[in-house]
Amino acid sequence: MGSPALSRQLKNLEAGGCIERVPAPGDGRGALLQATTTGRSLVERLEAADDEVLGEQLGEWSAADLAQLV
Repeated sequence: MGSPALSRQLKNLEAGGCIERVPAPGDGRGALLQATTTGRSLVERLEAADDEVLGEQLGEWSAADLAQLV
């Protein structure tokens, strides 16, 4: 992903309240990005949904097949 596209995505996440900018320690010009409570909650919900879908898709696989996948 190019820098302009990344900047747009980060601005969208920030506008949606998923991330926030905090001052970078020791660098008055820089900022760090961190997930907000909203952002962390969203990630948790997405991971749970992903786990559910993956479980449904792989539920009938044998243990040997699953071991080979990993």
